[in-house]
Amino acid sequence: MVWTGGGHNGEGNGTMTNKYSTKCDQCGKRVEAGKGTLHRSALLIKGWMVVCNDTHKTVRQNEASDAMATARAEFEAASVAYEAALIAWRATFGNADAAEQHAINDAVATRARKGKQRAWDKVEKLRWQH
Repeated sequence: MVWTGGGHNGEGNGTMTNKYSTKCDQCGKRVEAGKGTLHRSALLIKGWMVVCNDTHKTVRQNEASDAMATARAEFEAASVAYEAALIAWRATFGNADAAEQHAINDAVATRARKGKQRAWDKVEKLRWQH
């Protein structure tokens, strides 16, 4: 191992790099000597892991970000549907000739509002879960 940075033995924010080329313990890519960062291995009693300096996400983090992206897209779609339903509802509001259509638009707008709320609840649940 090779120590680089502002200090050693607790005298700074230096990092340890790999002395020999090996593979990254997270992604499996080859890491040339001095190009990776050493981390204490939680799996080994006495040992170090080499991690390349690419950004790594765990499988759980990838799934969480995918779920969040899906939930946000659902919320955006629900918001658009709700806005469209409100426009139709406002167009028939107070029009005695369109009372039946207004009742239909009212039901559509209510369903769209509830769908928007469900989508938002899903986003919030995912946001607070991680």
